[in-house]
Amino acid sequence: MSSLKVYRWNAKKDGPLSVESVGQKLHSQGYQYLQHEYEKGTVLQEHAHAEPRKDALIAGELKVAMLGSEVLMKPGDILDVPVGVEHTATVVGSDHAVVLEGALTDIHVYHWHPDRDGVLSVETMARKLAANGFTYMQQVYGPGTMLNDHAHREPTRDAVVSGQLIVSMFGKEAQLGPGDMVEIPIGVTHKVSVPGTVPCVLFESAIVDLTVSHWNAATDGQLSMENVAKKLKSLGYHYTQQVYAPGTVFHEHSHDSQTKDAIISGRLKVVMQGKEVILEPGDILDIPAGIEHNAVVVDGTPVVVLEGEKGRIHRIHWDESADGPLSVEKMAYKLRIRGYDSTPAVLAPGTVHKEHSHDEPRCDAVISGVLKVKMFGQEVILNPGDMLEIPIGVDHSTEVVGGDQVSMLDGVLGVLIVEPWNAAIDGQLNEENFGRKLKARGYHYTRHQYNAGTVSHDHAHEEHRKEAILSGQFKFSMIGKEVVLKPGDMICVPIGIDHNTAVVGSEPVVALDAVKGDIRVEHWNPATNGALSKESVIAHLQSRGYRCLVEEYNAGTVMHEHAHDEFRKDAIVSGHLKVGLFGKEVTLGPGDIISIPEGIDHDASVVCNESVVLVEAAK
Repeated sequence: MSSLKVYRWNAKKDGPLSVESVGQKLHSQGYQYLQHEYEKGTVLQEHAHAEPRKDALIAGELKVAMLGSEVLMKPGDILDVPVGVEHTATVVGSDHAVVLEGALTDIHVYHWHPDRDGVLSVETMARKLAANGFTYMQQVYGPGTMLNDHAHREPTRDAVVSGQLIVSMFGKEAQLGPGDMVEIPIGVTHKVSVPGTVPCVLFESAIVDLTVSHWNAATDGQLSMENVAKKLKSLGYHYTQQVYAPGTVFHEHSHDSQTKDAIISGRLKVVMQGKEVILEPGDILDIPAGIEHNAVVVDGTPVVVLEGEKGRIHRIHWDESADGPLSVEKMAYKLRIRGYDSTPAVLAPGTVHKEHSHDEPRCDAVISGVLKVKMFGQEVILNPGDMLEIPIGVDHSTEVVGGDQVSMLDGVLGVLIVEPWNAAIDGQLNEENFGRKLKARGYHYTRHQYNAGTVSHDHAHEEHRKEAILSGQFKFSMIGKEVVLKPGDMICVPIGIDHNTAVVGSEPVVALDAVKGDIRVEHWNPATNGALSKESVIAHLQSRGYRCLVEEYNAGTVMHEHAHDEFRKDAIVSGHLKVGLFGKEVTLGPGDIISIPEGIDHDASVVCNESVVLVEAAK
C-alpha cells in the first residue's frame, strides 16, 4: 500500500466524473483550481509548492513519484500534495492528460448541525471525529493562550466544544465558536489563540493512515524469518516471534511505542482508524504509538509474525551535584535502587564482545575508561559515570575504545524495588505532595484511576517509570515476582521489562504513572554524516525511518508549551533555539538534534537575534 494519499472517485456519492463535478468537489474543500492539459510523454521535473495542493485527473494516466513512493493515477483519482514536498509527474500511455490542479488558500470551517449531529457535547464531538477517521485528544486552553506558527505532518482538525478560538492561516483569520471545526492541511503554518476571558475546550485530531510496505525480493532477498528479522533490526526494531492459531482475535488495543508487524506466513486482517487491510506474507504494517486497532487471523492457516518494537538507546549520566563524586560504591547503590544487583568487571584495552543478548534485563555502568555499545542499529559511547539499560533479548555488541581498560559494573535486574511513603519526610499523603516528590526526582506524571476488576496484561515501556499509589491496592508482577502495592507505595519499572497489574479488592486504584525525563541531544558528526546541510540532515534522519519537514523561524519567535502525539526529533541546521523540556532548559546550535517524546509538554524560543532553520522529524 502506498503512503501517498489518493482519493478514488465514487460515482454513487460524487456523481458522474466531469470537470464540473470534480471542480465542485475541490471548491467544497476550499481549493481554487486551474485546468491543465499535458501531451503524452510530458515530464514535470522535481518541484514543490508553497501551499497544499490536490491534483485531480479527469482523463489520461499520470505517474507521480513523491515521498519515496510512486502511484499511477487514473481518471477520477485525486492526489494530496503536501506543502514543500518534492515530486515529479509523467504522462504515460497513448493519451494526453487533463488535470485540475487545486491550491488551498482559504480557511475551511465546518459547522455543527444539531438536527444531524445531536446536542453538542464532548461525547458527541468525539463520536463525530471518530466516525470521520480522526484520532483525537481533548485540550483546555486558558484565556490568552497563544500557539505561535507551527505545522503538522498529517491532516488535522481542531474542533471547538466551548469557548472561542482564533485560527490564523494563509494570511487570513477565522474565529471559531462552539461546534466549529477547522481543517489544517499537512505542512501548513498556522497559529491559534484564545480570545476573551473564557477557556476554550477543544479536540485536536489527526488522520492516521494504514501504511504497509511489501517485501521486495530484489533488494531484501528471499522472504524468510532470518531476512525479515535482519530488516527489522536494520530499521532499529527489536522483535519477538509469535504464532497465532486460526480464528485468533485481538480486540481493540494500542501500544506505548511505534511497532511493526511483519508477516512471515498466513493472513492477518487488521482494522485501524476505521480502515481495514489484510496482510499477506512479506507485508509489514506500521502501527503508531497509542493508536487503537484490532486484528483477526483469517483462513485456516496459523499466522507467523515478527512483532517489532522501535528501540531507542537509554543512557543515564552521572550527576555529581545529586549523586556525589563517582565511585564504585555509589554506582552500586544507584544500580541497587533501580533494582539491579551488580558485579564488578574489568575489560582490557581492545576487548570486543560480538553481538549477543541476555535472558534478563541488564544495566552496564562504566566507572573508568570508554566503552562503545551498538544496539538497535545505533551506536553510543559510554564514559565514566554513564549507565546503559539493555532489555531482555536485545542483540548488542561492545568494544573498549581508547588505550585504557574499562572498569565497570554489570547490573542484573533481580528484585522489585518498592519505596513506601514517609510522612515524617514527605508530609501528608496526597496528590500534590506525591507529585512534588516525583518532579523533584525528574519525573513527569499522569493521574489514572483503575476500577475494581481492572487487569493489565504483560506490557513494557520505552522509558524508566515509577508507579505511585494514592489509594486502593494494586497487585504488580515483574521478573517472576509479585507484590501488592498499598497507598503511598512507589515501585520502579525499568525500560523494556514486561510486567502486569491487577486491582485488588472492590476499591478503585488511583495511581500516578510517572516517566523519567532526560533531555537527549545528539551532535552532528561530519566524519560519519558529511558536511552539515538541510539535505544531509534530511538524508540522515530519513535513513532512520523519520518523515522530515524543513522549517524556518524568525528571530524572537516563541512557541509556547505544547506536545505532539508522536516521537519527534528537531535538528538545527542554522541559528540557535532554546528548548524547555522536563523542567530543564537547553540551547541548541547548528548540528544539534534533540529527541522529544510523544505527549511531553515543551516550549521553544529563537535566541541570539537570528532566524533558525531546522528539520522537524517524526515517526
